[in-house]
Amino acid sequence: MIQFKNVSKAYAQSLALTDVSFRIARGAFVFFTGHSGAGKSTALRLIYADSLPSAGTVSVLGRRTADLNRKQVPQLRRRLGIVFQDFRLLEERTAEENVAFALEVTGTRTSLINPKVMRALTQVGLASRAHAYPRELSGGEQQRVAIARALVNDPIMILADEPTGNLDERATRGVFQLLRDINATGTGVLMATHDLELVRQTNHRTIELHDGAIVFDSEAMLSFRRAPLLSALAVTTIGFALFVLGLFGLVALNLRDALEGVAERVEVVLYLARGTPVDVVTVAIGDIVAFPEVETVTYVTEDEALERARGELTEFQGVFGDLTANPLPASLEIRLKPGYRDSEHVRAVAERASGFRFAEDTRYGGDWVEKLDRLRGIAAAVGFVVGAAFAAAAVIIIGTTIRMTVLARNREIHIMRLVGATDGFIRRPFILDGAFKGALGGLLAITLDYAAYAAVSRTLFTAVFFSPLQMLAFILFGTALGFLASAVSVNRHLPPV
Repeated sequence: MIQFKNVSKAYAQSLALTDVSFRIARGAFVFFTGHSGAGKSTALRLIYADSLPSAGTVSVLGRRTADLNRKQVPQLRRRLGIVFQDFRLLEERTAEENVAFALEVTGTRTSLINPKVMRALTQVGLASRAHAYPRELSGGEQQRVAIARALVNDPIMILADEPTGNLDERATRGVFQLLRDINATGTGVLMATHDLELVRQTNHRTIELHDGAIVFDSEAMLSFRRAPLLSALAVTTIGFALFVLGLFGLVALNLRDALEGVAERVEVVLYLARGTPVDVVTVAIGDIVAFPEVETVTYVTEDEALERARGELTEFQGVFGDLTANPLPASLEIRLKPGYRDSEHVRAVAERASGFRFAEDTRYGGDWVEKLDRLRGIAAAVGFVVGAAFAAAAVIIIGTTIRMTVLARNREIHIMRLVGATDGFIRRPFILDGAFKGALGGLLAITLDYAAYAAVSRTLFTAVFFSPLQMLAFILFGTALGFLASAVSVNRHLPPV
């Protein structure tokens, strides 16, 4: 019924609207919201052809407003009822005469005027105040008269520009309910308001303007209200697909944590020649700590080495008791920083450390470190392949749910095309819907993964869970998957519809 396509409106010193696009169907109730000066009133003036767009097209009832001549503009406005914030009533006329004025100026037959007027006043609840002048009416009653005047020509849509802006809370509720009742009879209502309390009271579509641009349109969420069971099924399906992906992620995370725990034990042990002076060892420790790969260096004296052996090798206590001299050398235990615990860096540190003239031997378990490297490489490769497979499965599932939604709205999409909706306009809600379902599915998956993590930690072993940043990334990943899958699915399945 009403369509804006890439509409901009410029005035001498400012840009009131910038690249605005939307479509409003017959019989809809839609809010225009936004701060004062956001462009709400400008958009309404473009609809009733009080102004023309500087760029783009405005179509009302199938006609471009820019193509209307001077005689056709009044014909358009007779099919649109317009309600203003300041009522715009004629003070010298009664309520009945103000409503009748709208019929008189459009050439309605005299015999039809009074029945139409009384019907409109009755509809707004003011039949008993028909002979009252505007000054004798409250603000809410004056606005009801203005609404009756807008209704008297049986419009297809009411355009209400801040109709409750000058009213108290009680009158606001009454006028708003009246507009809802009018909409229930089949008349569309487009209401500009900055009263967010009114908006929150209903589930009507909301288009929010900010500095002349649309920043929010709830049309993308309407599929949840049109088909709640299908939407819930889609979110649940997506959630379980991402749940399985998340479980694999938890397995990979815990495996990586376990490998890091093992890697922390990677160290280079430098055995010192007997009699090496402590001051020489101190200088060497400073030199080794300066290596970029080295995290800490611990000096173990000969006596500390023997004491440690006695504590760890309890089955050889008799042998230790027979010792007349300490056979164990002093040593330096060199631990490496994370990221340097692979075989290549460990070998390089061991070779440099063995270059000290007091070094008798260097040990670091080369074979063991190389096996750890291979295990990490295998885990990373398997993680990538399996993770990609689960992600692909999630994309397919999300795409299938979007296809179901497209097919469920077959008739609606067909009608949208008949009235001139562009492919971009039709596709946009599906794509946003897919992204929204992906986000909800990601949130559901995180919840299920946490339940699985808690069960494992309680019954088997202490596991590791995602960090807050990783959880946010997972939800964003679900959103991106939903967006991608819905875009691909809509492109594949929308043309045949």
